[in-house]
Amino acid sequence: MSKLIDGLVGRGLVDRAVPTGDRRRLALSLTPQGSTLLALVRGQTQSFLAELFMRSSAIERAAVVDVMALLTNVVSATRPTEETS
Repeated sequence: MSKLIDGLVGRGLVDRAVPTGDRRRLALSLTPQGSTLLALVRGQTQSFLAELFMRSSAIERAAVVDVMALLTNVVSATRPTEETS
């Protein structure tokens, strides 16, 4: 994971900081360049998926929506909770 983060920091896409008082944690944030790239990639991905869905039948699109709802529920149920002190 640290090599991935190092690469993103090196490309100027992410800033890394250690929060005050807890050296075990690492705070990551997108740089303006990272935000711009994220918006570009999201737009391209949405266009690509929209084109794929337009070629699908209504039944196939409904099946995809059902599976996405199921995945959302599974991920939400397994998401770790934030520790409170």
